[in-house]
Amino acid sequence: MPQIVCKYLLGGMGNTYQVFSMRTEILLTLSILSLLCLTGLGDVGTIEYWLTKGAEEYVNGSLKEAFRSFDNATTVDPENATVWFARGMALSGLKRYEEAISSYNKSIRIDDKNADVWYARATDESYIGRMNDSLASYDQSLQIDPENKFVWYDKGNSLQELGRYEEAITCYDQAILIDGNWSRPWDSKGYALGELGRYEEALQSFEESVDIYPNSSQSWYGKALALRSLGRTQEAEEAWSTYRDLSYAHISFSDNRGESMEDAIVIMNARTDLEGVGSEYYYLEKRFGTDAVDRDRISQYLVEGEEGRSYDVLEVHLTSGENATIYFDITDFYGKGFV
Repeated sequence: MPQIVCKYLLGGMGNTYQVFSMRTEILLTLSILSLLCLTGLGDVGTIEYWLTKGAEEYVNGSLKEAFRSFDNATTVDPENATVWFARGMALSGLKRYEEAISSYNKSIRIDDKNADVWYARATDESYIGRMNDSLASYDQSLQIDPENKFVWYDKGNSLQELGRYEEAITCYDQAILIDGNWSRPWDSKGYALGELGRYEEALQSFEESVDIYPNSSQSWYGKALALRSLGRTQEAEEAWSTYRDLSYAHISFSDNRGESMEDAIVIMNARTDLEGVGSEYYYLEKRFGTDAVDRDRISQYLVEGEEGRSYDVLEVHLTSGENATIYFDITDFYGKGFV
């Protein structure tokens, strides 16, 4: 069997990411692998050749090339359900969701017993706002494979987006029943319970999630919201502080004081402009104290320096009555966008 498929399969299955793109890559690889195990690697121009080539391109992120390879496979064997599924996955990665759904439909027409194809179709339908169609596709997938925790979880998210919180909670409970040590459905259940005003139960869900995965910033965020809604202000502030620490744990700040451009505090590893700017305020709170910074009286402006470097200058009013001007070197994240 092709080395690239085996290598990716072994690497992916050992780490159950809660991100759909990772799960669908695994689903795609599994489907192609099952076909190749039956047929063996073929010569140039055969369906096995195009599937193997497309799988390697897909895993390496070359989605346009993967689409072309899978499209060639459909020309060789237009009645093969796997190649239409693979073609749809590549189109989905390219955000061509309508075309992807069309490919999934052709796969389903040939073989309607593949739960993974229904799952992929459900997800792409949700991406383009066809929520009722998405829910029907999730149900089809679950009829075939009712033990897939990811499908229960994603169906719950779709229901929550529609404001159908009780039904969403039922789906999260099913995911938890299958795998109680997976933190993500506990989080989502907590948010749904919060929307229903059931704050004690929401807090219990977030605490379950924190027990499973203490380094999840979103779990601490939800816990802070639930505690605040219950009027437990001090505990809410402590949970919020943990959420902030975890959210910015990957960002580094140089040891400079930030009193001038030459002495600017260099911010590294922010993934977006929004995250980078947020880290500036996080730094101020850590340095001066949360209660010491008057966030309503901070002015901020951009300065372009030498050698293409960019700086944010923050003029900070402290609740003590003092003022401070802090320079941040934002070259590492400036221009990355806000998403």
